Amino acid sequence: MSILTAQQERPQVTEEQLLKFANSQIKQFSANAYSELLEMQKRGVKLLWNNPRLTPQQIIDDLGESALKIFQMHGILTSALVQIAQIDGINADIALPTNAFEIVNGKIVVSDDPYTT
Repeated sequence: MSILTAQQERPQVTEEQLLKFANSQIKQFSANAYSELLEMQKRGVKLLWNNPRLTPQQIIDDLGESALKIFQMHGILTSALVQIAQIDGINADIALPTNAFEIVNGKIVVSDDPYTT
């Protein structure tokens, strides 16, 4: 009997098996999405605040008008990660800036003071 041309019988799958599979997939997708977002958040902080050759202010200045938007988006991402972790009863392992900063006349100004939460 050919395995290439013969009709293969599909095993019957119960509703309970389908539910377990769907639940497993949804949980895995949620965990993977959280992990990927967390990695993006950490990478963004590292790129700006831990650059061995450039200061954060140099990078921010070179971003120009995009800097404020990027900071706002990154702040939303960080806040969302913290909230998602809280829903699951864990602490978010987020990265934080190394220095304090403020917005002055629509521009981000990095201070020499350490960042505190």
